[in-house]
Amino acid sequence: MTDDETIQQAVRNLLARYGKDAARQAELRAEELRAAGDGEGHAMWRAIQGAVVAALKAPSGSLH
Repeated sequence: MTDDETIQQAVRNLLARYGKDAARQAELRAEELRAAGDGEGHAMWRAIQGAVVAALKAPSGSLH
């Protein structure tokens, strides 16, 4: 699975589980990983957070 596919799957999962709070949940996870010294994980979760924000702003049904 590519990073983009991984990000999109994570976005779908977060939105299904947390709805409008999905971006905040992704931000919390990113910060947990940053605090643990996991720069790669932090960057991935920041990308996920950005994709969640974009998905929440997009017209319904436009998520990949």
